[in-house]
Amino acid sequence: MFFLGVVCIGQFIFFLGTRIHTYWLAMTGRFIAGVGQGCVSSLTGAIAAIYFPNKITFAIGLTESFHSLSGVVSKTTLAPVAELFHGDYSMSILWGLFWCLVSSVVSYWWLKMSKKTRYRQMPQQHVRVKGAAIFRDFRRTLMLPLAFWVVCILHLLFSNAHRVFGHIDADYLRAKYNYSKVESGQSAAITDSLGIILSPLMGLAIDYTGRSAVSLPVILMVAGLIGSLGYYLLSSDLLASPDVPLFMLSFCNAITPTVLRATVPSAIQGSGALFATAYGCYEVMEAAGVFIGGWMVGLVKTMTGTYQEVVLWFAFSLILAVLLSLTLLVMQSRRGKAAAETGSTTSDEEEGNSILTDRVTMPKKDQPSAIGGHAA
Repeated sequence: MFFLGVVCIGQFIFFLGTRIHTYWLAMTGRFIAGVGQGCVSSLTGAIAAIYFPNKITFAIGLTESFHSLSGVVSKTTLAPVAELFHGDYSMSILWGLFWCLVSSVVSYWWLKMSKKTRYRQMPQQHVRVKGAAIFRDFRRTLMLPLAFWVVCILHLLFSNAHRVFGHIDADYLRAKYNYSKVESGQSAAITDSLGIILSPLMGLAIDYTGRSAVSLPVILMVAGLIGSLGYYLLSSDLLASPDVPLFMLSFCNAITPTVLRATVPSAIQGSGALFATAYGCYEVMEAAGVFIGGWMVGLVKTMTGTYQEVVLWFAFSLILAVLLSLTLLVMQSRRGKAAAETGSTTSDEEEGNSILTDRVTMPKKDQPSAIGGHAA
């Protein structure tokens, strides 16, 4: 709830900056809102991993489904709301602030739920990390398995293509296909449409069949190839309508976030105390991709006057993601073969080798705690 409040404050400052035409104030608002958004996103992934370990991919897919729904709603309503106020897009920012406030109210409602209900929703095994150890053992965070950092770089490449294109898709479609602002917004919403349905279904399928070390990289490779082809078709003049390429991008955007987020817990090899840290690093890579991509888009647009080269760059970044997914597949396969040759470790051995700082098992309701037992 705290970070949602940060998002609301940043969004309001951004609204004021655009309203009074003060650039530095608008950028300050975006920075504050971005800090809150990144923290909220990383916490949702950590909550899904800790609270729903048996259905983690479905839980992540469900959150991505609502994320896609918000993308569709925002893209289809942005221009109509602005037109209601004679083209004033600062009012569209206020419309976004309204939904941020709705999220904060829902978060507050959850916090005010009865203690008994919240206890039933909490995991019985709770991970606690001592505050001083966070800074003392920061070096150990950087020593997370190589597979995790490969997943982070994959996230950087996919988010660079998805998020940055989401910043320019309406302008690109309006310039290339002579769409109106409303039509371009509706067409741009296609890139998020399939995620509403496919993300939770993909998560459910992966949970049912098992998160195989082979299947997940293969899924990423297929989605990356389809997305890359979609960007290429969108940049070319082969098709008169952008609908088919946009649906191809929508398929890629629906599959990859769910698969990548679900890969994080297995990539850190069960180090549950670092779920939040791992997802924080994961979101940092997304922010880096969006920052680098946004800077690059502005530079190329200024030099060429068109977004065509930028769209081709998105296709190239997905090709890099496909090659990196192949690398991840090889790494996971070799690790699986090595484990098969040496004999698989037990869960206790795996937990002992993890970099957990402190693990505490919460007592059941019908069982007294250790302290209480000694006191008795």
